[in-house]
Amino acid sequence: MPENGYWTISEKVQLYQMYLSEGRQWAKFAKIFNSTGPAVRAMFERTDWEAFLKENSLDLAKMEEQTDEVLMDGDPVEVEKRANLLIKQRQDQIIEKAEQRRVNEHIGELVKENLVIDKIVSAITKIPLITPTKRPKIQYTSSPQEAVMLFGCSHLGLAVNSEEVGGLGGYGLPTFKKRWERYVERVIRITDLHRTTHQINKLNIAFLGDIVHGSNDAGKWGFLHTEQNIVDQLFEASQEIPKGIIELAQIYPEIEISCVYGNHGRVGKYGTEKKFVNWDYVLYKFMETSLAQYKNIKFTIPRSPFQVMQVMDKKFLLIHGSGIRSYVGIPWYGITRTEAKYRSILDGNKSIDQMWKTMQEQGIDKLGHKEMMQFAFNYTRSFDYFILGHFHQSGEMETSSGGRIIMNSSFIGGDDYSINDLVAASVPSQKFFGINRHGKTWSYDIELER
Repeated sequence: MPENGYWTISEKVQLYQMYLSEGRQWAKFAKIFNSTGPAVRAMFERTDWEAFLKENSLDLAKMEEQTDEVLMDGDPVEVEKRANLLIKQRQDQIIEKAEQRRVNEHIGELVKENLVIDKIVSAITKIPLITPTKRPKIQYTSSPQEAVMLFGCSHLGLAVNSEEVGGLGGYGLPTFKKRWERYVERVIRITDLHRTTHQINKLNIAFLGDIVHGSNDAGKWGFLHTEQNIVDQLFEASQEIPKGIIELAQIYPEIEISCVYGNHGRVGKYGTEKKFVNWDYVLYKFMETSLAQYKNIKFTIPRSPFQVMQVMDKKFLLIHGSGIRSYVGIPWYGITRTEAKYRSILDGNKSIDQMWKTMQEQGIDKLGHKEMMQFAFNYTRSFDYFILGHFHQSGEMETSSGGRIIMNSSFIGGDDYSINDLVAASVPSQKFFGINRHGKTWSYDIELER
């Protein structure tokens, strides 16, 4: 046994050559060194062999070659056995290295995913409750209303350099923060204005997608105009947007948030994942968790790319709009066709039996004819308003079916693509309007930079 547990250089070299020729035969090696199997194994595993060989000017390839030559001397039968053993060891080493390489690649992917998850989760701790500010009671002179606030195409993570667009635009995280604060402030001021004549206790917020700008390899937007990676985009969005929602929650006793995702938030190239596997969808879920303690805030986050939002007696179909092709300007023809298609498939999904079942579930009195007719009218009507974003321009128009299309703008305004390629730039704005049981009552395009 090595004296006092100390191994000489020659003993270590001998052990390493035996390992090369016979593998991990600790018990067998122990007899040669008059030691124990665990002691030999412990010494072997704690030795940095690459450093040891380099330090003592030993050539690993030469040692393996010398080991092979020793194995080939002696009795032919014994030589064949040793050769087969050596071949098996070499095969095992190759397989082990290949398997380790695959494991390392897999671990690398998991590490990336876990870094994303850990960083985002750490950013969405539940926000503590804030006591609402007491506001004076108002004597209302008109019927109750609800407010609708559109939020879309904020593209957190996008960078628009003012110099590159001739001073006609500019965008980044500080710009978004300033515009989001201004939007919330003006929503509160407008609410106070209309509360002088109407009771407005509920705010409906429609998130229309493209909240984050997206990852570099998921679309044509790429890294040239992205100032943050997708992890930081989610981190900032999950911090900044809930701040504004909390401010609004002090003003409105009830807030209902309906969400659809956009195309910029997809996690890979188009068609590589299901549509809802989308960073916008993840962000909505994180915001829902972070605001869970606010009982007056409710989220509806479907996996489908559309949903119908109910506001009083009116229905709003929400989509992002990326599936509508655009060639020159706003594709109004494509938008009206899409609106008609949604109306057709939603109408075709209804039946008298389902309507009757829903009436029974809601306790609609069969003898209350006016109540029944109102319910039937609302049930059979697919939607009254068709809401979309995506095109970064504000607009409204009526349809042949009597509905109304409302198109929301963006937080950005002009960017490199719109200004330098299309020679167009819209004013950064978002829509905010009121609804009563008859429809829209007032409407604002809130400009975010002025």
